Amino acid sequence: MQSGTYGKGAVNMLYSNVRIRQASFSDSGQSLWLRVIYAQREYKDIIYSDVRHSQITEQHAGTEILYAQEVPVLSLKNLPSMQETREALLIEMGIELDEMLALAQEKYKVFLHYVKPGQTLAVIAKKLFVGRECATSESVSLEIE
Repeated sequence: MQSGTYGKGAVNMLYSNVRIRQASFSDSGQSLWLRVIYAQREYKDIIYSDVRHSQITEQHAGTEILYAQEVPVLSLKNLPSMQETREALLIEMGIELDEMLALAQEKYKVFLHYVKPGQTLAVIAKKLFVGRECATSESVSLEIE
């Protein structure tokens, strides 16, 4: 999977070119586990923990993520390109903008998943783990905090 920062001041691109094989939440609902296939040959696990909200659900099995990136919570307010995502999240979460921006102080991050031109799915969580497919979420190789 590709990762890294593209261009000066660019927001971090976390991974790209994966197809969701399975999406599931932990019993507590605080972790989102994506079992994906990268480049049609490598099986990977992508785990979001301390999830506050996810637009990715179990029904997204088969969806291709063109690329995923992390953006600061405050960018939801400041960037015009984030207006549609911001409005959808505010409605889905049933909160006001000030409440959403306060999530930054609680160390939440916004992970955007570009699934096709014009469609973005957001996950608001504290941590992201990416690694090769494993039987449990305990043995993951990369943690991004």
